[in-house]
Amino acid sequence: MPKLKSLPVQELLNTAYLKITSLRNSYDQLSAIPHRHDHYELIWIKEGRGNHYINFKSYPIVPNRIYLLQKGHVHQIPDFERTGRVVLIGELFMQHFFTLHPEEEGKGLFDPFGLTPYMDLTDTLHQDVHRIFSSLDMLLSKDSIMRDVVFHLLSALLLLINENYTLLHQEKQPLLARDRQLLLKFRKLLNDYYHQEHGTTFYTQKIGIHTKTINHILHQLTKRSMHELIEDKLLSEAKMLLLTTGLNMKQIAFQLGFSDPAYFGRFFKRHTGFSPAHYRVDHS
Repeated sequence: MPKLKSLPVQELLNTAYLKITSLRNSYDQLSAIPHRHDHYELIWIKEGRGNHYINFKSYPIVPNRIYLLQKGHVHQIPDFERTGRVVLIGELFMQHFFTLHPEEEGKGLFDPFGLTPYMDLTDTLHQDVHRIFSSLDMLLSKDSIMRDVVFHLLSALLLLINENYTLLHQEKQPLLARDRQLLLKFRKLLNDYYHQEHGTTFYTQKIGIHTKTINHILHQLTKRSMHELIEDKLLSEAKMLLLTTGLNMKQIAFQLGFSDPAYFGRFFKRHTGFSPAHYRVDHS
């Protein structure tokens, strides 16, 4: 794998509102290496086999499985047999969607710390999804596109999938809306400051909540503590830098906010079983 100066960002929308296309064996040259998206992406696997990687976790390709990738997710699809559909969804669309459906933000497939970023379709749900895609294809093929109708049809698809996902993964004690907003705020702070702040105190002070309270909320939803999620973020970013850039270990350590490269090496090995150098060689 060629080493790059930074993690690639797959810019497929180019500021467009949305785009629907077919899932092909060679969709984009970036797909085979770890990369981020500048958009949300819904992937419907109709047929295929292989593996799909999201934030360095491997998920088997299963027919009639829908993935929802959030903006910023690290994504990789090595060459595999597949047919299906891909919906690229712009930030403006999602802002409008969450404005109209605020209860969906942070819930189910839109959970920023969700453990299962996919939904397997039942026969009935498959028929509903197929009908919505057929309607979207018909509308998008017209010379004059009815943008509002397309928006509401795609919104119906997202609501349908997320409602079924939520029913399948019902929480024993559903989170209150305010608790979900706390998690969304933590996620934004973590994305902005992970390379500077590794301790929990900074985040709890910014959010204005006690560590014990947010840990209770996080554990209810993710089975992870705030400290563990911070470490997960650092590990994910370290893996990306190791596999997609030519930065040396000292440069990576400093970029991630570790003042001592040796400590970064111990941190990485404690969680992965590999030294950073061995991980780069073994996984490239």
